[in-house]
Amino acid sequence: MAFDQGLAERIRGVLSDRHDVVEKRMFGGVVFMVHGHMAVGIIKDSLMVRVSPDAHADLVRKPHARVMDMTGRPMKGLLLVGPTGVDADADLERWIGHGVEHALSLPAKRRKFLASLVLLALTLPSLAADTPRHLLYLHGRIVQEQQSARPQQPRFGFYELEQILTTFRDKGFVVTGGIRPKAASVSQSADVVVGQVRALLRKGVAPDHVTVVGASMGGGTALVASARLQEPGVRFAVMGVCLSQNVQALIKDEGKAPSGHVLAIRETTDELTADCPAWTPEAKATGLVVREMVLDTGLSHGFLYRPIPEWVKPVVEWVQSR
Repeated sequence: MAFDQGLAERIRGVLSDRHDVVEKRMFGGVVFMVHGHMAVGIIKDSLMVRVSPDAHADLVRKPHARVMDMTGRPMKGLLLVGPTGVDADADLERWIGHGVEHALSLPAKRRKFLASLVLLALTLPSLAADTPRHLLYLHGRIVQEQQSARPQQPRFGFYELEQILTTFRDKGFVVTGGIRPKAASVSQSADVVVGQVRALLRKGVAPDHVTVVGASMGGGTALVASARLQEPGVRFAVMGVCLSQNVQALIKDEGKAPSGHVLAIRETTDELTADCPAWTPEAKATGLVVREMVLDTGLSHGFLYRPIPEWVKPVVEWVQSR
């Protein structure tokens, strides 16, 4: 059963500053566990909220809310809120707050609690290094043009956006990767990324725990965002773009070069970067730490359409390096 991916991204954004959130597929949708207990989820295009029995009677009377009854019997403590009821960010945050509040009021399961204490005792010296890493994925142009998470290109096949996002989530990253508006320019999209990164930094996330991964048009957007951010600790991984040419263009257009740690991956058989000069240190890019890789998958520009190990592994290693 499909569920609203856009709503899922919004929920992840609201919960992004918590370290006790786990996603699980359930009820044909997805649920978000907080403190070991279900807090909220998505069923098709509706928000599912678990609330306390005491609050149930009052909250079910709120606009667009109803009792969840998938089996034909009302499920007390579980509410569904229709799409209109969470259109506004403030309304979504309020409903998520009810779910989180109830989840935090429940006792931790003893076995999990004891296991957590043991793990804490063993890993306390490295606790800071194990805090969640945030990854912002910027897709290629075809996703934006077709406004689809699985657009098809005649030569390269399907662009598997959800597979890519799931691959990174399975690696333990807190992932953001929504579809950009069709009319959004590279400059406008870069400003959105700058805002997202700065919001994470304001919440106390360390710069080296924030990575922007961009593919093709998304790679160009990531480099523009890097130039505007000027945050040396933030990491970037760009694929299917020519780093040397993009940096020179940014110095000309923006008056400054990208900043941060940049991994650039391109493909030998990709016609779009076939004439790309190898990266050489740029005098005006003193805040840039670069590693460049050239793959030979034979997939041309389609190498970035799917989460293949040839680029996923080096990106993950780059993100996790210190």
